[in-house]
Amino acid sequence: MNSLRSALSTLCAQFGAVAQLDVLPMDQSGHRQALCLWHMQSPEAQERLRREWGVGCFGGVLALVVDMAPATNASGCAASSLA
Repeated sequence: MNSLRSALSTLCAQFGAVAQLDVLPMDQSGHRQALCLWHMQSPEAQERLRREWGVGCFGGVLALVVDMAPATNASGCAASSLA
């Protein structure tokens, strides 16, 4: 989740500073997702980001659901935690 948080912060930097960013992992029947909730430093930056990216806003908080691909090994197969 740290890499997603870092990537989202970097992408948002073109609009201004991110004031707060929370990334919450979710699992929907084995389908990994992350719920990203954040505020930009200024209302103008937040509104510009919403318009350009089409991101939803709930109660003044930007919200985005990201599908998380399973980790893969060098052969391109899904990695397994089973030994």
